[in-house]
Amino acid sequence: MERIFATVITLFTVAVNAAYVPDDCLHCICYVETHCSMPQHGSGQYSHCDWDVYSYSCGPYQIKDIYWEDAKLKGGSLMGDWLKCTADWQCSGDAVNGYMKRYATKARIGTTPTCEHFSRIHNGGPNGYKVEATKKYWLKVKDCLDHHKCCDPYPPRRGALRGAALLESILKHKSHNQL
Repeated sequence: MERIFATVITLFTVAVNAAYVPDDCLHCICYVETHCSMPQHGSGQYSHCDWDVYSYSCGPYQIKDIYWEDAKLKGGSLMGDWLKCTADWQCSGDAVNGYMKRYATKARIGTTPTCEHFSRIHNGGPNGYKVEATKKYWLKVKDCLDHHKCCDPYPPRRGALRGAALLESILKHKSHNQL
C-alpha cells in the first residue's frame, strides 16, 4: 500500500512540475541564446550576464529581470532572486516555462502554442509572436530543431560522459552485471 501511495505521489509531482515548453524547443532556445553555455565574464554578481539593449540579460536563456518578474507569476518563487535563478540551469529553464505559462496560452494567442510561439515570445516579449522582427529569431530556433543542434540544457560534471559514450558505458555496465 505504501509503495502504491508513493508512486501516486511521485506521478502527481511529475505532472505538476511538467515542463510547459517542449524539451527540444527549450533546448533550441538555449542553443540560439548562448549555445547552451553559462556566460562567464570574470567574477561578481553579473558575471553570468551580457549587456543587451539597456539592461542585463543573464544565464543560458539570457533572461532580463523584468522577464523573471513576469515568470514568477506562473513559475513560483524561482529562487527569490533574479541573479541567483539565472545562474542556475534548472531555475533558468523554470523561468522560461513560467513566462510561457503566462503569455503563450491558447486563450491569449488564439491557438495551441507551438515552438514558434514560444521562441518569438521569448525573444520579443508577450506580443513577440505577432512582431515581424522576431521571425529571424524563430528561423534560428527552427534551424536548430531541423538539424538537431539542440543541446542538453544542463552541463555535465567535469569528466562526465555524454551522448553515445554515456549510452555505451551504461550498456557495458548492465551486461557486465548480468553475467
